[in-house]
Amino acid sequence: MTDAELESAQINRMWDLLASEEEYHEAEEWVGGFASQLDQTRPYSTREFLHLLGRELAEIASEDGVLTAAYKSRVPVFCPGISDSGIAVGIAGSRFEKKNNFQFDVVQDVLDMTQIALRARVSGVINLGGGIAKSFLRQTEMSAVHIFKPGGRSTAVAFDESLVYGKLGRGALTAYVNCDATIALPIIITALSQTAAKYMKGRRRPNFTFMGRELMIEVP
Repeated sequence: MTDAELESAQINRMWDLLASEEEYHEAEEWVGGFASQLDQTRPYSTREFLHLLGRELAEIASEDGVLTAAYKSRVPVFCPGISDSGIAVGIAGSRFEKKNNFQFDVVQDVLDMTQIALRARVSGVINLGGGIAKSFLRQTEMSAVHIFKPGGRSTAVAFDESLVYGKLGRGALTAYVNCDATIALPIIITALSQTAAKYMKGRRRPNFTFMGRELMIEVP
């Protein structure tokens, strides 16, 4: 189907993902309603907001998604480009109707991510695609793997820029994979499960404690 045909059928397309426009708007309204229930006297980092959203969804969802799985596993989720999302549209619609005065504190996200990088003994990044998330994640990392969809900008230059701005450590190990992430990532995960099982079994993950706006990190 062409995009014009999808639009006539009220189906939204985001790259190769299709979604009902009606359900999409319902989700936006639901998110706006959820935000209106939070404390309106202070801002929220995207990390705190998405943790609370995952908790709310975990109580009503019939199956896990990214946010519910992250909530149950106590893994923080950041969204530096949240203004370019249905979440922001839903919150904006709720504010327009004067139902809330919710605010995001994206600076706190930078502080939380920096705290994680400082406390980690070893850290690295796997980038799927590019954009603002890529820039946000590369904060003084010592290794980076970039999986980029063919037809985009050359990431050899992107790695050099990360060194210039101090987002990658000097001498950092890097790898560039020119492949669709839905193909490359499963191959990488499968290879790791087969070749690094002994290392992964003895690896101790950091423990995150969510205390409202505060994020506590314990590295074994």
